[in-house]
Amino acid sequence: DLLPNLVILNGGRNDISGGVGEATFLANYTTMLNAAAAQSNNVLVVSIYPADADDDTEAAKRRTWNASLESLVGSYTPNFYFLNVDEVLGVVRLSTGF
Repeated sequence: DLLPNLVILNGGRNDISGGVGEATFLANYTTMLNAAAAQSNNVLVVSIYPADADDDTEAAKRRTWNASLESLVGSYTPNFYFLNVDEVLGVVRLSTGF
């Protein structure tokens, strides 16, 4: 059996703009995390990327969801990692500060 050394997950961008609720988003991510855990010892979850088209409400939602996602990832065993792309990209909306 060949299994990956690393699984990388990134999702949620379309959920934010498509009107999906946070509870559904987190439930879907839990399913993905459980599937990834069965396939690999190392799982990297990348935060939801910002989008130029986001209004202030969507930007605030993305920030809240990313915090919830980071908490969810932290509830899994070691070797689950969360990468906050905002820290890398330095994305800040002048109107809201995030």
